[in-house]
Amino acid sequence: MDNAEEKVAMRESKRRERQSGSSRYDLRDVEALEDSDNDIGLCGWLLVALSILLMLLTLPISVWMCIKIVKEYERAIIFRLGRILRGGAKGPDTT
Repeated sequence: MDNAEEKVAMRESKRRERQSGSSRYDLRDVEALEDSDNDIGLCGWLLVALSILLMLLTLPISVWMCIKIVKEYERAIIFRLGRILRGGAKGPDTT
């Protein structure tokens, strides 16, 4: 019974605190918390630099792979539909 009464009293005090707008944190505490999020630190900057370096190293390979895949699709379309030239279509489907 005593534990239940303590829980009810705690809820009431928290509710009153929220309603009154008062906070248990001092203004300096809030400012300190806000300032600590602005700087990502050395480890954060190392991760950012490593990410950018990895992106720059893999970008040419990614572009090359995309061009290669587009050429394969182009080959498949030409095989299926044929190539249209001045004299008419030329390819496997024109007989």
